[in-house]
Amino acid sequence: MVGLADAGLDALRVLGWPKRSDLAGPALPRRILLLRLERVGDLIMVLDAIAMVRAMAPNAAIDLVVGSWNRALADLVPAVSSIETLDVPWLAREGSGLSWPALVGRTKRWRDRQYDLAINFEPDIRSNLLLALSGARRTVGFRSGGGGAVLTDAIAPDPRAHIAENAMALVARAFDTTGLKPCATGTKLNIPESARRRGAPRLRYRGST
Repeated sequence: MVGLADAGLDALRVLGWPKRSDLAGPALPRRILLLRLERVGDLIMVLDAIAMVRAMAPNAAIDLVVGSWNRALADLVPAVSSIETLDVPWLAREGSGLSWPALVGRTKRWRDRQYDLAINFEPDIRSNLLLALSGARRTVGFRSGGGGAVLTDAIAPDPRAHIAENAMALVARAFDTTGLKPCATGTKLNIPESARRRGAPRLRYRGST
């Protein structure tokens, strides 16, 4: 099914959709959209990649879109400027996700923000399609799950590499035209002291004194 859908998207690209911007845009992106719509572990595995985006574009506005179940975690990520929640029907439980018309409506808001760069950290034809609808000058994602035809830049993840490494490779591709050398950086979450106090008893080894 994904293969058939991909073939249709290839045909649309030949016909000129999505429309590409004729403008070169800034050397460094000034506004960036990041998609990580999956579960908590998936978000954790791309934290270093998100920090890498910030290191490569220190002055950019970086908007991170996550499922509502990851909002509390996303709020702790220091590299992003703003958080938006989006529950898609293929991930939300008990049929609580937005309908496709509602999803398309959300992408119209993204178009109004005039993103220079949009990155999808998920190898999924559906979220790649949402990325294409964002209207960003450059759209970067994985082709392995389908939908690469509607992106400006699509790469195949290395099957031998960790998800975190593949995510950083995606960021490296996104910035390969800036003349800067992509750099990896560690991530520290802004965990409030109240949360540390609540978590300490659970993390303490029971046999310690």
